[in-house]
Amino acid sequence: MAQQPTRINKPPTQGEFVGKDRKLSKPAEAWFNALLSDSFTLRHISGMVPGNNGANSIDFTAGEAKSNDDSANIPIPAQVGNNASAAWARGPNAGKRATGAAAWGAGSWHWFVLGGKGFPRQSDARTADYVIDDNAGGNNIFATAAINQAGYTKACRVWSAPTAGAVWRAFVAHETSGGGIYTRWDVQSADFTNVNPGAAAVVNILKSIPAGIRVMADLNWQMIDSTPASSTLFLSTETDQTNTAPGGNDYDMTIQNAGATVPLSSFIVKRMRPDTVGQIRYRLSGSTADLTIKCRVIGYEDYRRS
Repeated sequence: MAQQPTRINKPPTQGEFVGKDRKLSKPAEAWFNALLSDSFTLRHISGMVPGNNGANSIDFTAGEAKSNDDSANIPIPAQVGNNASAAWARGPNAGKRATGAAAWGAGSWHWFVLGGKGFPRQSDARTADYVIDDNAGGNNIFATAAINQAGYTKACRVWSAPTAGAVWRAFVAHETSGGGIYTRWDVQSADFTNVNPGAAAVVNILKSIPAGIRVMADLNWQMIDSTPASSTLFLSTETDQTNTAPGGNDYDMTIQNAGATVPLSSFIVKRMRPDTVGQIRYRLSGSTADLTIKCRVIGYEDYRRS
């Protein structure tokens, strides 16, 4: 059931803000808690942009989010030195790997911002923090003990990325419309290379996007034929689209110079939405031993939260 907004009749008067004990009065405390409860819209997320800080650590800018169940607000100041390789501890320049997570290494990792019951009231000593968990939970990444670090009960996923072994790849990230994060790799590497793939559908896994979630990936496709004996059509599709053979007007790119005496190539940049495993599909109209398909990820947009 969707959260019902708290009804606020009127703010406390000036004389009602501070009681005789010089602490916030009950009307003032109720007022501020109501504001904190309802100040963020449902599914709100903003800021918390990641940045490289050495091989193992990530910095985050200041930001705020509704918890994934939309029941709590989680604002957080900028926090540096969030170390994925060390066990979780409070605050900046500290370990953030979740209890029960896999050993730090190659794979897909998910960052969460943490809050909890009553957060962030002054009477609650906890402050927001981050935690990182691996993809062992599969597609249901909220079914994880990562949220339950040191008594936290609420969380929101803020960034996900694959590693290069036990090291973060160099990247540049910026916030996109609606609170998403676009991650662009500093150095692109081939996600796969297929020689003479044939005319049947080929499904490959992209190594440069995180598994367990769906992102919008910008893919650089290249088709190379060292001795093009005939024209070749290429069509890429997402795995939940119809498995379509290229032909007519339904193709992404082509090598058309049949009988050419020099190698020919064609390339496109296409935005696609791989599945939660990172799979993407393509088909050719024909193939020879001299034809090669290459694909690499330029970057990806993650709408976060889910």
